[in-house]
Amino acid sequence: MLSVMLRIPRFVRYLASALFVLFLLLAGSPAQGQEAAGDPGVAGAVAIVRNFTGASASSATVAQSLLNNRVDVRNVMNTDLISGSVFGNTGILTVNQASGDVNNQANVYAIALVEADSLLQKVSIARSARLTGNTLTTGGGSQENRIENSFGGSNGIIGVNQSAGNLNQQANVMVVGIGLVHDTDLMAVGDTDLGAVSADNNLIKDGPETAHSDVITGSFTGFRGVAQVSQTSGDLNSVGNVLGISYQVLGATP
Repeated sequence: MLSVMLRIPRFVRYLASALFVLFLLLAGSPAQGQEAAGDPGVAGAVAIVRNFTGASASSATVAQSLLNNRVDVRNVMNTDLISGSVFGNTGILTVNQASGDVNNQANVYAIALVEADSLLQKVSIARSARLTGNTLTTGGGSQENRIENSFGGSNGIIGVNQSAGNLNQQANVMVVGIGLVHDTDLMAVGDTDLGAVSADNNLIKDGPETAHSDVITGSFTGFRGVAQVSQTSGDLNSVGNVLGISYQVLGATP
């Protein structure tokens, strides 16, 4: 069960920011006496914004929900396995494995590339997870995630989610802003909004303990880049790998 949550406060904040930037661009000269010595004031802010010849914005929003589910898993053997796979890959690779029940998994990547004489660059990430009102009955069996002898010699971005457990939420999120700036005028800003709620969940154990294991062995040898891996052999978890990167090359040749 996957539902999208509307985050009104964040929307309002973005709208207010956009209106403020619009105000700066449309504003005339400031009121007389408004600027103090050494304070650029509104006119200075307008000049800063107007002087940029290029702008980029890269963003990702991930909202996951597991609400009011009932799952009964007893004496079941769940295994997620990646073995002897993905050698010498170049680029972006995403993998989701879920031998368990009622899991949410996501790999989300946003990349913005811009070339300009001067640059205003923004990177933003929002990730939320809600896990409420769920009931899980479990006992016996086993739950295992395993990666072995894989992803060697690869280059780029790899995102892997494995869930042999139940009622888990996993997200690998990366946002990248790349700027090729001919001059040296640059402004880079970023923000991250992370939130997780877990409440009123009920775990009922009926029978012997369930065996859990998460294993990574002999893998990612010689790998270059960014690898995000999430393994959840347990139950009722919210797990996230979130990364924002702002990268600029100043004085780039047009």
